[in-house]
Amino acid sequence: IALSQSGALIAGESAAASPESLKAELENRGLRTQRINIKRNWAMPWQRNTVPPEKFLLLVQELLSLMRAGLPLPEMLALAADRPGEPVLAQVMSRVLKDVRAGMLLSQACAIHPDVFDALFLAAVRTGEKTGELPTVLARYHDSLRRQVALRKKISQALAYPVFLLVTLLVILGVMFSFVMPRFVSMYANFDARLPLPTQWLLAAVEHFPLIALAGGAMSAFILFGWKSFS
Repeated sequence: IALSQSGALIAGESAAASPESLKAELENRGLRTQRINIKRNWAMPWQRNTVPPEKFLLLVQELLSLMRAGLPLPEMLALAADRPGEPVLAQVMSRVLKDVRAGMLLSQACAIHPDVFDALFLAAVRTGEKTGELPTVLARYHDSLRRQVALRKKISQALAYPVFLLVTLLVILGVMFSFVMPRFVSMYANFDARLPLPTQWLLAAVEHFPLIALAGGAMSAFILFGWKSFS
């Protein structure tokens, strides 16, 4: 909620990294902030418009090359926003370009999109803006991000085979407990003899297979999502 220059009360919504950055943005528009209510947009991991680290690394490398070429910031952002095969990143860069043309600093415009620009990138850009050595600071960030992406790729490759074995094992156990073991349960039910303890455990597992399958599915989903975050 803010006041315009004519004194009219205006209410609306806007995306920002923090209340301070939103207040600065409103002041640039000639609005006087009265109250800011934080509304967080919660989303599941697969619903977030995140950018893969490899694509973000290419973006940083492109920005660094354009900076070293001496292009003005708006022209540099306009070239970086032209990404036909990357709709999420193209949309974010277009918004950053629009905010920079409106008078915001690059760090302020990028801070509005925390799902794309991490805290280390924002800190590097702020440091470069204050010292006037943005290409040098961005080059250091690029080297750090390149090593991080390489490490994530190695971890992903190392986890691929164990994840495959786990999924295969769960499928085999699912077939056994769903189709094979119930026949043994009906056969052992006709015996009056006391069964060995391991056999009793196995029969009990067959009876409670839905709960076991639910727990195994939840564990598998957790492992798969953790592995996907490194891929």
